Amino acid sequence: MAKRAQAPKPKAPGKLAMARIADLVGRGAAPARMQREVEAIVAGLLEGGGEEQREAARQVIEELRDEMLAGVVDTAAMLEDLEHPDAASVRAADKTLAAMQAAADALVAAHAGLSASDR
Repeated sequence: MAKRAQAPKPKAPGKLAMARIADLVGRGAAPARMQREVEAIVAGLLEGGGEEQREAARQVIEELRDEMLAGVVDTAAMLEDLEHPDAASVRAADKTLAAMQAAADALVAAHAGLSASDR
């Protein structure tokens, strides 16, 4: 008797969102693009839900925000530690850091907006 293949478990929304953000950062997306993408991710998290959905979205956004802020700090520290970087490496690193910072800023704004609207 053949075993049935089980459908893969759906990934958590936060993991999917972080994977999307990481993919865009890796591709060297411009800060404006990162902001638009994060806004689209946030809209998707909030889509079609009531208060429970909103609270779940807030928690995911908070986790994403914290991860991105930590990533920005870690990346900036690594860049400072580079010895004798060439111009191309510096440009690439600056572009990556700018994309990460834009994503972090958009997540901070989204979280602040959700928190303010609940007061």
